[in-house]
Amino acid sequence: QLHNYKHFQTPLPVKEPVHDAAFLTENQYSMLETGNFIRVPILIGTNSEEEIHRAADLNKLNKTMDQYESNIENFIPSDFIVNDSLNQSDIGKLIRNLYLDGVPEDEQMGHMVRFLSHTTFTNPMIKHANLASNYTDVYFYVFSYDGIMGNVNVTIKGADSVDHAEDPRYLFKKVDSSYSNADLSKFPTSDIVTHDRLIELWTNFVKYLNPTPELSELLQNVTWPMFTENEAKYLNIGAQLQIQNNPKNPY
Repeated sequence: QLHNYKHFQTPLPVKEPVHDAAFLTENQYSMLETGNFIRVPILIGTNSEEEIHRAADLNKLNKTMDQYESNIENFIPSDFIVNDSLNQSDIGKLIRNLYLDGVPEDEQMGHMVRFLSHTTFTNPMIKHANLASNYTDVYFYVFSYDGIMGNVNVTIKGADSVDHAEDPRYLFKKVDSSYSNADLSKFPTSDIVTHDRLIELWTNFVKYLNPTPELSELLQNVTWPMFTENEAKYLNIGAQLQIQNNPKNPY
């Protein structure tokens, strides 16, 4: 997995300048790595395809893919520093092949979406959980339920389908000129069940620092295990709730 390539990953010194209203004045990666943070339990996760909206414009997505393929080093994430002893092109090719080597032509743009999702959102979230789990309880999820309430209807072969920020629409009331989830009667039963499940999981965590403190029929009697560096268990929140391992492995 991309987040395990520690031999050529070094955190960039991104931090906020010191001032009276400063929030982060140290490198966040280093703070997580050394345990220099308030060690409260964490509930953290990702949607199944954070960049699926890119597939709404296939011409633009194809151009993006061409830009990466024409310069293989573009596949190296911006927060990677490649050691001087390693060749940038070799590293770019290694990462590129994780997602595209041997992939059928009609799935390649979908796999490119997967790469963009992982690089932009998913990989940092998994790494955050990985580092923090050495110091506190971490509960990780992948939200994979694809329903009407999420208000995104974009699919492409080779990729998953739940876009960035779909999950809050199952938690919070949202009403604007183009979308409203205030009237639950307008949604299918499966959407409402998912809505109820997220509310129970999240409120349990707020109240008990544990999303499944006791068995619940609504939650299919699932006990959500903690995520650890050695045993990366997580809750896949789809039409059914499933305990799985190693979130978003690209292989």
